[in-house]
Parts: sequence; structure tokens; C-alpha cells
Amino acid sequence: LIYEGSGLINYVKAVQLLRKRIKNNNYDIIHAHYSYSSLVTILSFPKVPLITSFMGSDILGFRKIDKIIKIVVEKFSDIIIVKSRQMAEKISHRNKLVIIPNGVNCNTFKAVDKFLAKKRLGLHPGIKYILWVGNSKRKEKNFKLVREVLRIIKETNKDIELIPVFGESQKKLNEYYSACDVFLLTSLYEGSPNVLKEAMACNCPIISTDVGDATEVVRNTEGCYITSFDPNDVAKKIKIALNFGKRTNGRDHIKDLEINVIAKKIINVYEEILNIDE
Repeated sequence: LIYEGSGLINYVKAVQLLRKRIKNNNYDIIHAHYSYSSLVTILSFPKVPLITSFMGSDILGFRKIDKIIKIVVEKFSDIIIVKSRQMAEKISHRNKLVIIPNGVNCNTFKAVDKFLAKKRLGLHPGIKYILWVGNSKRKEKNFKLVREVLRIIKETNKDIELIPVFGESQKKLNEYYSACDVFLLTSLYEGSPNVLKEAMACNCPIISTDVGDATEVVRNTEGCYITSFDPNDVAKKIKIALNFGKRTNGRDHIKDLEINVIAKKIINVYEEILNIDE
């Protein structure tokens, strides 16, 4: 069930719709993605096992209502899926916990020739480009840090440009990952950032704050670095990555995160809970 809309009224409507769906269909499992969706399911009084996937902001954010909903959802969920060890630390019901990160489609995201990618995007061949992907209006994406870092870098190197991207197709994103010299992630918190894995799949050098599963994903990949929230540290790491001057072997480091591998892990959870229920 995919329900479009947000806000309290829409969630109330979703409860009514889901109750009707549950009544008219013989479901074996309900898998809710995001704590609010799980709460809707709980209020629909399902008589089948409930799996809840926390997405990141619903347990790593700062809103009091999210913390209250998390407590309720944990209590009534049979299995709780989180995307990183960082998220797992927030879960009280450890016996229900499974860690499954987001996967990446390595058929969609794969490096193409850097020169050709730059040409197709209309980028200057002699300029170094820093790629930032996300909605700059969302506070947790921390675009404020990006501006400060760019100011510091520009003091010593004018031939570096930032490319902020939001709302582009996966095909276009693949071109950006292939064309740019560094991918930058500055978020205050994340669950399991897809953009990080996409950049890894395209062998793009990476600078990322230590959020979600970033450290686990980047691991010891040469040309990829974890940074603090200090703009001077971020700027320093970007310069190191630019001096690295080549593509990484990040794709080889994320074979266990390929989308089919992750899908199998979720299927295993379904099979396990059905066997337990029997």
C-alpha cells in the first residue's frame, strides 16, 4: 500500500484505508517503512506480524513526537529493521533488531568516461568540481557547512566549483558522479544515505561526515575520507581527495550492498518471521 500525503489528517485517513485493506485481504506480513507508517499499521489492529523499518530521521532526529512514536512502534513491532549500527544504538528492544542497510543498483550506477560525462553536462574540462546531492532547504542536510567549506577552498584555489544537485533522474546523477572530482556529504544525520553508495558505485572520491553507515560503507577505500563537522577539516579532506587525482575502487568495496543482495536479506527476514509464526 502506497499512500500519498503527509500530516496528521492524512495519517488518520491512512488508518481507515489500511483497516479496509487488511479486512479485505489475506496478508501474511505487514512491512511498514518509517515510524509513522508503522503507527498507522498498529492503529489498524493487524492480526499478522508487523515488521518496521526505521528510515533514519524518525529515530535520529530531535522532535519529541518522533521519540514518543518510536517507543510505541518498538513495543508493537515483531521485527525492527534499521539501516546502520548508529541507528541500532537507539533501539531498546534488541531482541527484535536486524541491521539491513540500503542497497544500490550497480547496473544503474556505474562509472562512465569522465571527459565524456563532463562534455555531456556542459562542464569545463579544466575546472575541478565538487558534487553535493540533496535538498539544501532541509536543515539536516547541513548546506550551511557546504557554503563555509567552499569559501575556505576558494581562498586558495579559484578553479574549483560546487555543483549542488536535487531532483535529477538516476541517469543524470550517474553522469554527475562520473564527471565530478569529489562527492561531498555534509548531513547532520542519516540512516543509510543512498547517494553515498551511488558515488561509491561510480568510483567517485568521497568526503562524508560520520553519519548513518558512512564509515562502514567508505571503509578503507583510497580517495574516500570521513570528516568532522569542522569546515576547516572538511576543506582539508577535499584538498587531499583532489590531490588523489584519480577514480577510486569504491565499487569493489560495496559488492555486499548491491540491491539484489540486500533484497535477499529482507526476504530472509520475511521467511524467518513466517517460520516463527507457524
